[in-house]
Amino acid sequence: MLRAAQAGALQLGDVDGDGRDEAVALGRGGDVGLGEFNRAGALGPVRYDMFYGADDWVGEEVRARGLLLDVDGDGAEELLWALAGDDSVTELRRVRGERWEVVWALPFAIDASGPLRAGDVDGDGDADLVYLHQAGMLVTHAGGPEGLAEGTSGPFVIEGAMGPWLGDVDRDGRLDAMLLSWGGGAHVYRGDGRGGFAGAPQTWPIGWSSGPLVTGDVDGDGYGDLLAAAGYDGGATLRVCHGGADGPRGDCRDHRLGPEVAAIGGLAVEDVDGDGMTDVLAVLVAGTSRQLAFGRGGAEELALHHKSLPDGGSETTADGVLRRARLDDDGAEWVYVDREGLTRLGVRAR
Repeated sequence: MLRAAQAGALQLGDVDGDGRDEAVALGRGGDVGLGEFNRAGALGPVRYDMFYGADDWVGEEVRARGLLLDVDGDGAEELLWALAGDDSVTELRRVRGERWEVVWALPFAIDASGPLRAGDVDGDGDADLVYLHQAGMLVTHAGGPEGLAEGTSGPFVIEGAMGPWLGDVDRDGRLDAMLLSWGGGAHVYRGDGRGGFAGAPQTWPIGWSSGPLVTGDVDGDGYGDLLAAAGYDGGATLRVCHGGADGPRGDCRDHRLGPEVAAIGGLAVEDVDGDGMTDVLAVLVAGTSRQLAFGRGGAEELALHHKSLPDGGSETTADGVLRRARLDDDGAEWVYVDREGLTRLGVRAR
C-alpha cells in the first residue's frame, strides 16, 4: 500500500456494503489498491486494479482526484475518480470482484483548488460533493440514485481561502462549510439544508492557521466552537475559539498539546469517555515519531493525556486524517490515516 499511498492518497470506506471498512490506495498513474480487513481488524493483501490516469496525458498538466462517498445511499461507497485537464474525466466507479467498474460517467469536470469533501448537505440521506473551485467559489454536486448531479455554484468565498471542511458549527442539524484564510481567520458559510450555503460568512478570530479545522462544543456551553492548529507553520498548539448564540463569541484560548517540534497531523472531537463533555483527539507528528493526545473537554484548560503510537516512515508528514472506522467485529474505532498507511489508536468510537 505504501507505493500508491505515497503517490496519491489512502482512504477508508465501506465499498462492498458489508458494514466494515476497506482500505483504498489511490496512485498517481491510475492504479487503485483495495485491501480488506479480517474479523480481527488485520489488513490482508492489497489488490491493484489499473485504469487510465495521469500517464495517459503525457506532457499535460493533469490533476487526478479520488474520493469515496455513498452517492446513492445504498450503504456501499463509490469511488469518484476525477481528472482535470484539456480532456477531463469524471467517473463514479464501484467494486465488482477485483475490478473497479464504471457505473456513471459524469458530463462535467471537477476543477477544485483544495480537497474534495463528502457530506449530506441537502439532508436527503445521500452523500453530496463539496469543494472550492479554482475560480474561488464553493461548488456542490448533489448525490442521488443517478450519481452526482451538475454542480450548484456559489457563494464566492473570501480571497486566499483554504478548505473547505464540513461541520455543523451552529448546531442546527445542517452542515456548514468552514474555510481558513491566508489573511488570518476562519470563515463559516452556514448551510441552508438544501445543498446551498449563505453568501455572507461568519468570521471567527482564529488567526493564522493552515488546518486542520473542526467544530464541536468543547467548553460545554451548548454552542459550537471552532478548533484549529495555530500558525501556518504547524506546531502542537491547538487554538479553540468559543461560540455563542450568534456565532463567534470573540475569545479564543490556546492549548499546548505537545512539544514545539511536533505538529498536529490529525484532529477530531467526540465525547470519548462518555461523561457528556466533548473531548479532543489529536495525533502529533515529529519526524518519524507519532503520539496521540487526548484532551478532556470542559470550561477550563484541557486535561491532557498522551499515548505513544508506532513510528512512521522517513516521509512522515503532518497531513493525515483522524476519523472513525469499522475494521473488526468489536465496532467503530478511531484511526489515523496518512499517505503511508493506517494506525489504529486503541480508542473506540461512540
